[in-house]
Amino acid sequence: MWTSLILTSLMIPSIIANLKVFPKQQDLHPNKLQQIYHDIRKDIYTVDTIDQLKPKELRTFGIVRVNATNSIIVSSKLADDAMNPYYAPSLDNMNLKLQQLNDFTEISFQDLETSVIETDWEPIGGCHSNLRSDTPSTYSQGWLLSVGSGVTNTISFTVNSVSVDGYIDLTYSAAISGSITCTVNPGKTLQFQIKSELVSLQNVKTRSVYIKDSTSIWGVITSNFEMGEWDKLDDYTQVNQRNFQTACVTDSTLLQCDYNSDQ
Repeated sequence: MWTSLILTSLMIPSIIANLKVFPKQQDLHPNKLQQIYHDIRKDIYTVDTIDQLKPKELRTFGIVRVNATNSIIVSSKLADDAMNPYYAPSLDNMNLKLQQLNDFTEISFQDLETSVIETDWEPIGGCHSNLRSDTPSTYSQGWLLSVGSGVTNTISFTVNSVSVDGYIDLTYSAAISGSITCTVNPGKTLQFQIKSELVSLQNVKTRSVYIKDSTSIWGVITSNFEMGEWDKLDDYTQVNQRNFQTACVTDSTLLQCDYNSDQ
C-alpha cells in the first residue's frame, strides 16, 4: 500500500528540476494496446505468491499481479509495444508472440511512497506585445509540459496503465499537452502561463524474471523461473493530467518576458 511522504525543502527543488514547458502541442493519447490493458487492469490474472505462478500462465497472459509483493510482472516486449504510439495490435498474432517470450520484469509497489507538489506559474514561451495596437488582439498557443521521467517503458506502462494502486493510473504521465487562446487589450502585453501538480514516486523495486526452457534426453520440455535480485528504482516524477491550470497573464508584475520575449 502506498503512503504519502512529507516533502522537505531539499526534495522540492529536485522534483521541480525535472519540469520543462515547451510552446508546442503534441498528441499524447495512449495507443490501443495501452488503453486495453488500462481498461482491464482490475481483471488482470492474479496470484497470491510467486510460487503459485506457472511459466505457461505468465506467457499466456503477458502480465500478472502478485498480491504478496504488491507487484506486477510484465513482459518487456509487451510494455514496449504498449508505449509505442505507432503500434497497432493484432489479435491474430498477439498470443503467439506472448508464447515466445522469456524476458519479464517484476515491479513491486509494496513500499511505495509518494510526495505531491504544486508548481509555481511557469511561462509557455515568451511575451506577446499589443502595446502599439488600438484594438484587442487574440493569440493561440499550443503547449507541452514534461517531467522527463527517464524510466523504462516497462516502468511507465506498469505505473500508468496497470498499477496495483488505483491512485496512480492514466491520471499520471510523464507529459501533458494542450492549447490556450487569449485576447489581450490595447496597450497590454500577454504571456501564456501554466501551473501543475507533480507526484514523485519513491521506493519502487524491480527485479528480472526469466523463463528458462530445458529439454530432457527424452525430448520433454520443462520451463522454470530464474529470478534476479531486487533493485530499488531511482525516484521519478509524474505529472497529474487532471490538476493543472493555464492563464492569460497581462499583469506586468507577473510577466516573465525574459524567458523568450518577442517584444
